[in-house]
Amino acid sequence: MIKTKKDLRDYLRQDREKENLNKGGLKTRIKILLNPRLRFLMNLRYYEYYANQPRTLYRKFMTLYFYLIHKRLSYKLGYTIYKNNFGPGLFLAHYGTIVVNKNARIGKNCRCHVGVNIGGYNGGVLIGNVMVGNNVMIGAGAVVTKDVPDNAVVVGVPAKIVSYEGSRHVAYYS
Repeated sequence: MIKTKKDLRDYLRQDREKENLNKGGLKTRIKILLNPRLRFLMNLRYYEYYANQPRTLYRKFMTLYFYLIHKRLSYKLGYTIYKNNFGPGLFLAHYGTIVVNKNARIGKNCRCHVGVNIGGYNGGVLIGNVMVGNNVMIGAGAVVTKDVPDNAVVVGVPAKIVSYEGSRHVAYYS
């Protein structure tokens, strides 16, 4: 959860690392401004920051401002992602349907592709009160009903651990 300016900078830095955008400079800023997926991610982090601050008139206004942009970009891109769902290092690979239950809490270095549905008790890829560790890879169509430890790779229905290589060997495409 982003509570301080330092947290905000750390989250943004780790999100940019996943996009290979930490070089900075004017080219990077233009790329972020022109890409709605990157704008969504950056806006999400600012929305989380202001929503988690003590309430002053200025912070209420900023929360509303970033919330409205969040809603517009969510509708445009097909994302249903709430504030404080994801830890740092979030990578949204494509536009398209990504649905995350508002009560879900996902750790760091999560990579989501089109068709991801992280549900609560009402079904989806992750069903029930499931804890997923860091650097976990969940295979397409896997139904996770039990906790998954750090660095695990799970596949199948119901999901079973097939290795402990985690997400570190995933190829990143630009």
